[in-house]
Amino acid sequence: GGGAAAPPQLRELLRACDAVGAEAVGLGHSAPGDGVIHRFRQSVGNSLKPSYMPIYSDPEMELGVFLLPAGCSLPLHDHPGMTVVSKVLTGHMQIRGLDWAAPQPAGWAPGAACPAREATLVRNELLGPDSPAVALTPNSGGNIHELYARSACAFLDVLVPPYTAAGCGYYDVMPNTLAREAELGSSAGLKLVQAPEDFYIDKVEYTGAPIVS
Repeated sequence: GGGAAAPPQLRELLRACDAVGAEAVGLGHSAPGDGVIHRFRQSVGNSLKPSYMPIYSDPEMELGVFLLPAGCSLPLHDHPGMTVVSKVLTGHMQIRGLDWAAPQPAGWAPGAACPAREATLVRNELLGPDSPAVALTPNSGGNIHELYARSACAFLDVLVPPYTAAGCGYYDVMPNTLAREAELGSSAGLKLVQAPEDFYIDKVEYTGAPIVS
């Protein structure tokens, strides 16, 4: 334990996430009208802020569900040294992911003094409940990614290992380096920036099936 998911573990994790439906986490159509479901269904028209429903965490992994109103986006960010497995449970979400073209330069950190780093577009797809779970590993699959809710959506998110105090990095795409309709394999210049000041994620209580560890 303690590191990013190894390939056999990753395959097992992908299979497990594929088996999870909205009902299992308390977001099914037949579930009672508790506060989480009411908020998810009713707030989509007047809020573009995401919510997060933590489900389980231990020293080796973290599991939760993000709730995104239609039109909500999670800005371009990464998960250094982590494997992320995501599975859309309801609604539709666009994911666009990049990987670094070369190892990190020494001393690279947020601030105007650091030059942009080159990254390659490796993922650009629309995910829905029928889509298989996707894996973003530390060095492949689009660990640097942005998410956009085409419709109100919820997606399961598994982090291996969990966040550290350092959290994730946020990035700006340098002007004229990555068009919205860019093809896979396109290059982009990314600049590490401070977390957006107006970006925050509300937490909501988990009301789904009990977790057996």
